[in-house]
Order: sequence, then structure tokens, then C-alpha cells
Amino acid sequence: MPEITGIAFLEKLTDPPLTIFTTAYRNYAFEGFELGVIDFLLKPISFPRFTIAMEKVQDFISLRKQNTHLEPGTPAPEFIFVKSGVNRIKLYFNEITHVQGLKDYAIIYTASGKIVIKGSVKMVQEMFPLLLFIRVHKSFLVASKVIKRIERNQIIISNYHIPIGRNYREDVEKKIGM
Repeated sequence: MPEITGIAFLEKLTDPPLTIFTTAYRNYAFEGFELGVIDFLLKPISFPRFTIAMEKVQDFISLRKQNTHLEPGTPAPEFIFVKSGVNRIKLYFNEITHVQGLKDYAIIYTASGKIVIKGSVKMVQEMFPLLLFIRVHKSFLVASKVIKRIERNQIIISNYHIPIGRNYREDVEKKIGM
């Protein structure tokens, strides 16, 4: 792009589209994933790798169609199917304690274990009911019902100490009634 970089362009958009970065430079991958891009293709792009990227977009669109954002007063759905590896797993919202983002993966923690999926915390947040989950940090989403104890800038859930980000503190306090 002659006038502006793809990263700068994407940062300026208020409602960015689904994006796949294509470049000859590896060092842009991290910045791209921080902006929520679906995939990153390094040039020269092979057809099999392109196909994988397109499958990720199709999976994301499929998950988006299950959009569970609800208006107040609308009953929340009980579950969602998530793709973990080659499996589709039925995930009940009432069993989820929190979600942790690690680059382009998200770990969904439940009372019985954890599920790793491809995607960002932002993507997971868009799939989950707004009324049941709170974004507490750039890398964490927490089920409202499990918040029983906050110490300084951390939410304590069993053995997990989840940080509350500076930019999220006010929203957390408002949503849990502090």
C-alpha cells in the first residue's frame, strides 16, 4: 500500500472487516493478530495455505451466525458449538468460568477442564451472551456469575488470579455493582 500500511489502515477503522494479512514480512504477524485479523499469509502464498485461511474465515462466519448478543430481557441461549481442532464441542455457557486469550488462540475454562480454540478473546466475546460475560482485561473474559472475590486488581476464581486491566476497571465495577 503506497500511502499507509495495512496495520495503520486497519487501526483507523471503527468497524474493521474480516481480514487476512498477506505480506512478505513476518514481523507484522503479531501486530496483525493484536488487531484481530483472521489469518496471516506469508508470501509467496501456496494454494494449500490459502485454502486453510479461507476455511478459518468460513469457520468465523459460521460462528458469527450463531451470534448470541442479546437485548436485555431476551433469554440467553444455553450453549454454543465451538470448534477445537477437528472437533465441534457443545459448550454450555453456565459451565464457563473464564476465557484467556493467547495470541491467536483462546482457552475456555470450565468447571470440568479447558478447551482451546482458534481465535481471539474479541471473537469469543462476540459469540457469547453480553449479559453473562464481562471483558476484564485485554486477554480475559469472565463469567459474571463466578465473580465472588476481587483483590486489588485481580479477580480470584478458584486457583486462578485474573488481572483487571486499567482500561476495563470502570466497566467491571459498573457491571458487578461495586
